[in-house]
Amino acid sequence: MWRHYDTINKIPSGIWENFISKELVTLDKRLIAVCEEIFPESDFHYFVRICDEVPDIIFMIGITQILDETTGDKILIAETGTSETSGAHFWYNKNRLSFEDFLRLSREVVVQKFPDVKKIIYRDFIGDVPESNNSDKIHRALDLSELILPEYVSTMEDYIMLLRSKYRYQVRQYQNAVSDYRYEFQAVADYISYLDEMYPLYLYVCLRSKEYSAAPYPKEYFIKIKEKFGSDAIAMILRDKTNDKILGFMLLLYSDQSCVHQYIGFERIDELFLWHNLTLKSIEDSIKRGVRIINMGVTNSIAKHKFGAASHPNYYLEIKS
Repeated sequence: MWRHYDTINKIPSGIWENFISKELVTLDKRLIAVCEEIFPESDFHYFVRICDEVPDIIFMIGITQILDETTGDKILIAETGTSETSGAHFWYNKNRLSFEDFLRLSREVVVQKFPDVKKIIYRDFIGDVPESNNSDKIHRALDLSELILPEYVSTMEDYIMLLRSKYRYQVRQYQNAVSDYRYEFQAVADYISYLDEMYPLYLYVCLRSKEYSAAPYPKEYFIKIKEKFGSDAIAMILRDKTNDKILGFMLLLYSDQSCVHQYIGFERIDELFLWHNLTLKSIEDSIKRGVRIINMGVTNSIAKHKFGAASHPNYYLEIKS
């Protein structure tokens, strides 16, 4: 028996948390709830199949309209995921079902509910190529950067000593470029009061981005994030104390076990290595909180190796409905 929900907030407590998000903030219900509010052009739906009184399939889709590259026609697609979340937005009981069973059953219920959908995109397969007969429809996306901190790391010095020697030297250079006398880092929980100063820095980075180009989100997005996450959403801010000016920030979202470096904004001041130093201070904030899993996003994956991050290949599967 299938159960359908038109908002993540209607899914019974424990189902999404126990089977999908599993303490990963990148799949957190709060983050998906923000997407529901901030992206009105997408229509989000959630499906749970119950077998013997327990779930054996869970997945979400966002339905959007796109332009078909071949025909130029507008078509509807269903995608398991959002532009703000990452990881597998689906689960199936592997003791009962194969991956092909999951694809067939999920496709059937989507087509039954939304007959105009022309294709379904399943994402994200992080680290493993999906085992599917539709191998010609498997695509590679941008790699995900992830930093896992060992349990014994309790200080920034512990973390730095994890890095390769050449990277340790570079990290020291970055840190020394920002003197405590003139500059100050702050982990700001109530960042909304600084948003008018932060937001133009975010726009500036968006306009400079080459690896991943997307329209910047409105200021309202940062407000909604704060409303949903409360004290689990902070901004790591770098301020010039001589003129009380914010030079850069990193937006951090937390769960009990993980953190995501979600968005960044900074001026281009090469001698201060602002991207590097904001990243380092954000890692330090996770260390202080005892958080071990840090999702560092899908851009600049090679550059993030110097921070100890690993690059995980990321795939998605596209099938016709």
